[in-house]
Amino acid sequence: MKILSRYVLRQHLGPFVVGLLGLTSVLLVGLLSKREFVQALSAASRAGGGTAGRLMLLLLPAALSSAVPVAALVGTITALSSMASDREILAIRAAGIPYLRHCVPVVVAAGVLSLGLLGLNRQLVPRSALAGRVMVERVGLLSPASLFHERTRIEVFPNHLLYIKHIRGNRMRGVRIFALDEKGRMARKIIAERGTITGDAAGRRILLHLESGADTTLFPDSPERLRRVSFETYDLPLQLPAEVETGPTSDREMTSVQIAARIREDRQAGIAVDDLCAELHERDAMAFSALALVVLAIPLGARSAYGRAGALALSIAGVLGYYALMLAAERLAVTWASPGAAALLWVPNVVFLGVGLTLMWRQMRI
Repeated sequence: MKILSRYVLRQHLGPFVVGLLGLTSVLLVGLLSKREFVQALSAASRAGGGTAGRLMLLLLPAALSSAVPVAALVGTITALSSMASDREILAIRAAGIPYLRHCVPVVVAAGVLSLGLLGLNRQLVPRSALAGRVMVERVGLLSPASLFHERTRIEVFPNHLLYIKHIRGNRMRGVRIFALDEKGRMARKIIAERGTITGDAAGRRILLHLESGADTTLFPDSPERLRRVSFETYDLPLQLPAEVETGPTSDREMTSVQIAARIREDRQAGIAVDDLCAELHERDAMAFSALALVVLAIPLGARSAYGRAGALALSIAGVLGYYALMLAAERLAVTWASPGAAALLWVPNVVFLGVGLTLMWRQMRI
């Protein structure tokens, strides 16, 4: 049985490695094509000292986080489809070996990959994002709009928390801004339907032009008091720290341990933590997407001989289906903004695991 397990894993290794290298390269090119990274790489190459290479290396963990689950799906479907085409799976079953026997090493390998991705998403990806942002800022080519990311908490400005639902260029929609007092309590809340970002990031000055919103002043020492003013337009100047901030400025730059600690602090300060909870669940759910995709890929790949074109088509369909579900779950989690809404991010994994296990059970009965 050990010989069979090793053989099955060897059949998967080639397609997995090829898929991983190809997908990682594509994702890296996509990340590096962003304007701020093109400018930073140009300046870093002139600066020398391996700065450009270090910046590219810092993008690798984020690319691997997305590429590994997809490569696992492609490798599983391609390998099992090839084995089915060569009648190897039929021969295994004809020899009296249980159907699940050739599935176990693949599932175990997918579980190991998921555990590795869990550590990657919780620690290495946010630390690399932080180091990359600091490096880009230090070369002095960070554009104002690149300081802002949609659907993530932004903490680059002293005593301010920002959350923006949608960003296109320098245009924003669904803007929430919280100003904190010296004790870290929420003292002001600004909500706007839309706005624009202008300013000079190199000069450490940013101006938000907000439209159609409300400015609410709170009094932490007198909770029963508040003052609310509606506005059609409002200009909010924000000053960046004089020095480059080397600590996390958004939840994407915080490790999972740091986010959990921030959730406890913000709950005590009366600040909404739905976005932070969603970030935690999304990291873990994406890590275990490798396992969910492989469990679905096993019965699809072993069912019949699809050929390379068929295996590729199945892989693309599986990836598109998973990420469509994940995107819908993320939208619902942000829209509902309830304590348990973040758990919706596990729905794609549950659906793919359920479908995969059902198909495997049906094949066992054939």
